[in-house]
Amino acid sequence: MARRRRGDGAATHLARAGDPRRQRRAPVRELRRRGSDGLAFKSGTCSRVNSRSAGCIKIQSAPTPMTFTSKAEAFASLMAIPGVMGVGLGWKERAGHVLSEQAYRVYVRVKRPLFELTPDERIPSQINGTQTDVHVIDEWADGGAQNAFLTPGCQITRYVPGKKIGPGTLTLLVEKGGKHYALSCDHVLLAGQELQTNALEVYSPRHTSCDCRSPIATIERVAVQGADDGDPAVGMRLDDIFEIDGKKFLVDAALALITAKPATGTNLITLPGGTTVQLAQDLGDLSTLASTSEPNPDTLAHDPMRVVTAPPTVYKLGATTSYTTGKVVQLSSTRTFGAPGHLPEVLDVWQLTVTPSPGVSWTQDYQLADPTVIDELLPRWAGKPVTATKLTNGWIRLSGSVYALPGDSGSPVWDENRKLVGIVTKVAGVNAKVILDGNPVEITLPNGLGQVQYSPATFQALGLSSASILAPGVQLRGNTVEVPRPQSLVDLREFAVVRRAMEETEGGRCLLDLVVRHLESVTELVHHRRRVKLVWHRNHGPAFAKLFIEALGEPTRLLPEHVGGVTFKEALERFIDVLKLEADGLLKRDLECHGRWLAALPRPKQTIAELLASLSVVRPSRRRELAMTAALQIANAKGVPGTVGALVRGEDGGLLLLANHHVVFGGGAVKGDHVWALDDDGGRVHIGHGLHGRLGRVTYGDQTHFVDCAVIGLRTRELLPDWVNAALDRLPQATASPRPGLAVQKLGPGTGHTRGVIATVEHFDAPYILGCAYQAPRQLLVDPADPELRFCGEGDSGAAVVDESGRIVGLLWGTTGTSHGIASPIGPVLHALSVTLNEVSDG
Repeated sequence: MARRRRGDGAATHLARAGDPRRQRRAPVRELRRRGSDGLAFKSGTCSRVNSRSAGCIKIQSAPTPMTFTSKAEAFASLMAIPGVMGVGLGWKERAGHVLSEQAYRVYVRVKRPLFELTPDERIPSQINGTQTDVHVIDEWADGGAQNAFLTPGCQITRYVPGKKIGPGTLTLLVEKGGKHYALSCDHVLLAGQELQTNALEVYSPRHTSCDCRSPIATIERVAVQGADDGDPAVGMRLDDIFEIDGKKFLVDAALALITAKPATGTNLITLPGGTTVQLAQDLGDLSTLASTSEPNPDTLAHDPMRVVTAPPTVYKLGATTSYTTGKVVQLSSTRTFGAPGHLPEVLDVWQLTVTPSPGVSWTQDYQLADPTVIDELLPRWAGKPVTATKLTNGWIRLSGSVYALPGDSGSPVWDENRKLVGIVTKVAGVNAKVILDGNPVEITLPNGLGQVQYSPATFQALGLSSASILAPGVQLRGNTVEVPRPQSLVDLREFAVVRRAMEETEGGRCLLDLVVRHLESVTELVHHRRRVKLVWHRNHGPAFAKLFIEALGEPTRLLPEHVGGVTFKEALERFIDVLKLEADGLLKRDLECHGRWLAALPRPKQTIAELLASLSVVRPSRRRELAMTAALQIANAKGVPGTVGALVRGEDGGLLLLANHHVVFGGGAVKGDHVWALDDDGGRVHIGHGLHGRLGRVTYGDQTHFVDCAVIGLRTRELLPDWVNAALDRLPQATASPRPGLAVQKLGPGTGHTRGVIATVEHFDAPYILGCAYQAPRQLLVDPADPELRFCGEGDSGAAVVDESGRIVGLLWGTTGTSHGIASPIGPVLHALSVTLNEVSDG
C-alpha cells in the first residue's frame, strides 16, 4: 500500500512482508500438519515484534537435562547465516507450547517465508542431530535492560534532563583507537554543546520516562582535530569549517562511544521490504566532479554553484523518511560567516544539495504564529520540490517530494557504487514561527531539498579513515549500563489459588488466557504509548490495580467499586476502548471479540469469590466470532502482503477475490502465480492465483479515475480451512456511492478496525508504485474519526472502505502524511475488472 507521510513517502507500500503481528492465527491442526520446518527466515526491517505465541504457554512434559555437543561449532555456523541476530540453547516451542525437545533457538529480526530466501539464507532444520527453532528477536536484552539493534538509518536521541532534544539518525558504526563508536551529526549527539557530566547518554530510538531502556552510547570528553582548544566534545560544532587542499568543507559530525553490553548492531543497511545494502569499505568523493565555478541558472538552487558533468544519483536511509533517492544539484555555494566584533566573511563552502527523485510524496499542514506573513512566505517555495498552499485561519499546507525531513540528520548517503559519499546535515527550507503544542516555535519548513556534508571531510575531521568503518558481522564492544525493566502490572505467581479456580470454568480459562497472552504488551503500552498512559492514569488505573491485587489475597474482601469518582466499570470500559485503538492486531481482535464480555464482568459489591463463580455462568464470545471479525491477510508468490477487499463475481459467474494490483502482482509476480492466506504463525494456505488487474487511469461515467485493483481466482471453498471461509463470509456483499461527509470504517490486519469520514471524492495524488509514477485523480480521501489516530497503516492494502451498513464504497491503497486514507471509488474498480458484487445500491 502506498503511503505519503513523514516516514516513507508514496513510493513505499504499507504492507510489511512476513510481519507475524499482522497475520491470522491458523487452527492447531493446520500448524501440526505443516510441521516445524515449513518456514525459514532472514533479516529485514521491522519494528518490535513479540516472539511469544498468541496462546498460553504450557509445559507438556518435564524437560530433560541438556547435553548439547559441539556447541561452539553450532553457534558459529548459525551466526554465519545472513539475517541471524543471535543463537541460544533451550527447548523447542510449537503453537505456544514448550516441548521437551532440545533445540538451538535461532533469533532473526523478522520472519520470511522459505520461498523468498536464497540457499545461503536458509536455516537448517537441525545441526548435529539437534533441531533448530526460529524466533523473532526480543526487544528486551538479557538482564532486563532494553538495548536496540543498531544499524545505519536507525533513530538515535541524546537525552538531557529538562531539555527537549529532537531525534536524529545513526550514520555508521566505526572503530577508533580500539573502541567502537556511533557516528552521526554533531547537533544530534552533542545537542548544542549540552555537556552536563550526568547527561551524556545517547539512546535508540529515545529515552523513556519509565527508564526501561539502556543507553547505547555516551559522549566522551576528549578533544579532536579541528576543535577549539579546550573543547571537551568529540566532534565538530555545527557549521564548523574544515579545510582540505584549499577547499573549505562544512562539517557537522560527532562520535559517541558504544556502551551497551551486549551491544548488537551491523553496518549492513536494511531497506524497506528487507533488501540489504553493504557499503564498500571506501569513501566516495563527489567534490572531484566539479568542472567549473560558474553559476548554473538551471538548477533548483539559487546560490552560485559548481557544475558537475552529470548530476549523480544518491541514496539515503533516514529515521524519519526512510529510504529516498535524489540527484545532487549543487556541490558548493557561497556563505556569509560573521561573529560579534568581526567583519562578515564570504566563503566558498563545500556542501552538497540534493533534490528528491519524483514520487516520494509528503504532505503536512502547519499553523503559523503570525498569519499575516503567509503571503510573504509563499513565493519562497517557488521552483522547489515542495509547494506551499494557503489555507484558512493562518494554516499553510506543504506537499510534494522530499529528500529528508527533521529527524533524518545523520542519515548515510551513498552513490551507485555503494560508497558512502555524505551525511545528511540539515533540511533545506524556510524559517518561520509555527504553533506547536500551543506555543510559537521557530522551525524550518521543508522545501524538499536536503543538505549533505562530504564524507571524506567528515572522516578526516574526526580522525577516521575508510578502514574505520566496521565490516558487517563484527561484534560490537561496549560497557554495560544497566537500567531496570518496568515492573509488570500483575505478577501471576502470587495468585496460584485463584488461577486454579479460573482454570475450572470456561469463562475463567478464557479470562486467564487473555491475561497471560497480552499482559506484557498491555504493560508496554501503559509505559510507552502516551494515549494509553493518559487513560490509565486519569482513570486511576494504578489505584484500582493495587486494590484489586490486595483483594485477590482475601477472597471475601469486596472488589473496589470506585476511586476518585470513577467506577471500576467505567475505568475498565475506557481502558478497553483505548486499547482497541492503540493495540497491535492480535490484542485488538481479541478485544473486538471479548470486550463487551470483559466490561460486563464487574458487579457492584462483588468479592473475588463471587467474580470467580460468575465466570461459570457468563460465557465468553466464541473463538469463531473472532475469526469472523478479523481481516484476511494475503501474500503473493513473491511474498508481497496485502488484504482481501471483497468477494466478487466474474463475467462467467465464478467467485473471485478483490485486492490491490500492487499486492497481487507486486515484486514481479505474474498471472497464474499462487496467492496465499497468512495465519498468525507465519504459515500460509493456498487460496487462489492471480488472474488480471488494472493499475492506472480508467474512464468511468465520462470521468477519469485512478484504480489499483486486481482479482484472484478462488480455489474451491471446500478445500479451504474454516478460518479462511469464515473471513470470506464476512466480506462486504453490496456497494454504495461515496460522498463527502459519509461515515466509513475499514478492517485491515495492519491497524485493525478503524473509523473515518470521507473528506472529498475529488482527491488528486501522485503516487510512486512498483517503480513507476502515476497521476491519481478523483480518489477518496478519508479523515480518521479521531485526529490523533491513523485511519490505515502497513498491511492494510486492499482493505474495503465501507459505510455504516457494511456496503463497500472504496478500495484502500494508500495513505497521506497526516494519516488519512486514500482509496479508489468502488464503481471504477468493478468496471475496470468487469466484475460485480451480489448487490448494488446507490447509498
